[in-house]
Amino acid sequence: MILTVLKIIGIVVLVILVLLIFILAVVLFTPVRYQFNGDFHSELQADISVKWSPVLLGVTAACQGKKVEYVVRLFGGVIMTNTDVKLSFIGRKLSAADDREKKRTGKKASEKKEVDSKAPAVVITDWDEEFREFEDNRADTVTEEADKKHSSPKRKRKKTPLLERIRNKLAQIQKKIHVLIEKLKEINKKKESLLKVYRSKRFELAKKDAYSYVRELLKVIRPRKLKGFIRFGMEDPADTGEVLGVAAMFLPLYDGFLTVYPDFERVCFEGNLQGMGKIRLVYVVRLILKVIFNKNLIKVTKKVQTIIEA
Repeated sequence: MILTVLKIIGIVVLVILVLLIFILAVVLFTPVRYQFNGDFHSELQADISVKWSPVLLGVTAACQGKKVEYVVRLFGGVIMTNTDVKLSFIGRKLSAADDREKKRTGKKASEKKEVDSKAPAVVITDWDEEFREFEDNRADTVTEEADKKHSSPKRKRKKTPLLERIRNKLAQIQKKIHVLIEKLKEINKKKESLLKVYRSKRFELAKKDAYSYVRELLKVIRPRKLKGFIRFGMEDPADTGEVLGVAAMFLPLYDGFLTVYPDFERVCFEGNLQGMGKIRLVYVVRLILKVIFNKNLIKVTKKVQTIIEA
């Protein structure tokens, strides 16, 4: 009996583990696909879309001039948008929380106004008039006493000698200079220690690792298909030729996906850029783990933090 129960528990645990591994594999190996298209003539027109199938995530955004419209979908339903598209159940739940906070703040403000409006009005009685007369008489006596004080001869304060005042001023200036020198010494100490870290071999290794991680990240997120063109023209054809010469210097950077058309007859600047690609999260997670567990980066960042916080 005990063996059968243990077998059932083992089978259930194994099934759960297999399901978790399957879900993790789907999440990590299913790519996030993106696509964009930008066009500029008289004004900017662009649109972008991002899709991730495990959670049916879809993001679409369009820009025309200064107007931007977006729609975010999760599990097929709209959860965020600034258009007339109806929100799904999840989207209404998310927006309901914001509406509740707005209503609460509005209720508090309205309650305060109601309390102020319900405050009893002041009724003037004979007692109030007598009290006012008493206050006026009291104010008159206070002013008379103040006039007497001002009319009385003032006591002369002892003036400090000129030499003592100069000595006090010099002492204050000396203290300020001493504090400033101490601060400069601290900054200089930090500068020297930071330069030591910068010149160390560990920093060079960390810098190489950081450059390699940036290259790896660019390879992961770069679009698989990219093409576009730029057409430009200046008032003077000679200026157009000079700009073309400068652009030719950077030809290795955009050769293969971007073409440059000079226009020597009219003044213009227009272009188009289209691209699409996919990002697999497994490579992003692997890169994050490399950065987290890199000993060189960890030790360099800790040293810099201790120097700055000291």
